[in-house]
Amino acid sequence: MLRFRRQFLVTPRSADLPGWSHRTAGTHNVYAHPHLPVTVTEDAGLTLVLLGFAIDPDHPDYDDASVVAGLAEDWRRGTELDALDRLSGRFALFAFSGGDIVVHNDATGTRTVEYLWTGDEFHAASQSFLLAEIVPLDGGDRADRFRDSSYARSDREAFLPGDTTLFAGVERLLPNHRLDVGARRQERVWPRGPLPSRRRREAAVEAAVQLSASVEAAILRYPVSLPLTAGYDSRTVLAVTPHHLRRGLPSTRCCTVT
Repeated sequence: MLRFRRQFLVTPRSADLPGWSHRTAGTHNVYAHPHLPVTVTEDAGLTLVLLGFAIDPDHPDYDDASVVAGLAEDWRRGTELDALDRLSGRFALFAFSGGDIVVHNDATGTRTVEYLWTGDEFHAASQSFLLAEIVPLDGGDRADRFRDSSYARSDREAFLPGDTTLFAGVERLLPNHRLDVGARRQERVWPRGPLPSRRRREAAVEAAVQLSASVEAAILRYPVSLPLTAGYDSRTVLAVTPHHLRRGLPSTRCCTVT
């Protein structure tokens, strides 16, 4: 059960993945490892499939089902992009409407989506090696060049930037983009217009409120730990959690990594 843990596969084909959950959405099968949360909402020809978890800082008491139900309402109103802007978490979101499919992931792309077409068939998964369970993949020159590069030989953890993968025809969904499957095109989703000017303090306060609300929502839903370093990112997260730590919530554990 550790192979492909917390990962997913979306394909029109049948896959042999014992123990995985299986749902259908439109013409596609949605397979998910048992340790990956899956939330599905169907209404008026729209099916939303959330793989992973999403947090709405404006509604810290919402669970995934409530978040997705709210997204479905926004989708019908055409305001789903504004709604998605608010969300944090780690998720991939597939929207099936008639024959159309649109794919989003969380703002920083921590829930990876890699995809390809075989003819008119669209396949997506959390990584290429899972796609290879149903579709033969060709590494070809791309994989050979990467393996033979000085970067791959010298770096302890090789990193592939942007939408690059090691397999011909396989692409990766970029952070802050949505995939229009019918058009076979990724589209940037934010910003969608000129941003209002703000003073530095105003922007800092707005960001602090948003981050603190996200932490509050996470603590209400999960046991939360904060692995800390001396970096600015850790200091920022710690700065928005003092009232949680003072309350002594049993689900909150704080540890320092040196």
